[in-house]
Amino acid sequence: MPLKRKPYPPALRRGSMLFTREYTLKVFQQLEGWDPEFAQMFQRYVYGGMYDRRVIDQKTRELCAVAACTVLNALPQLETHIKASIRAGATKREVIEVVMQMTVYCGFPYFLQAARLFDRVMAEWDLAKERAAGRRKG
Repeated sequence: MPLKRKPYPPALRRGSMLFTREYTLKVFQQLEGWDPEFAQMFQRYVYGGMYDRRVIDQKTRELCAVAACTVLNALPQLETHIKASIRAGATKREVIEVVMQMTVYCGFPYFLQAARLFDRVMAEWDLAKERAAGRRKG
């Protein structure tokens, strides 16, 4: 279902860069279905606001999100932010280092869940890249 209100352009741009345009529009549509006014506030504050500030670079911001999601054991959001951190220029080694650093704050059970999720996400990421490269060659 298309959005009833036009997306906030900075929010759509930042969300598309970090999470893909399709994912971003899906989030906006879901929020709009719950409450159109809240959806607009979310777009302006989160994607078009906090995620679009220039004080720290996007890679650092995403690594912070990876750390926070690890400590909170927020695995669906962690998956999203692992991918976004790679899109923002983080290396796989940097992402897993952030996850490992969180053992100090959340212990090994949450770390292990996050590390296993990281392995699955990166395996899927690498497979998708291989498939895309094969399509370009063929």
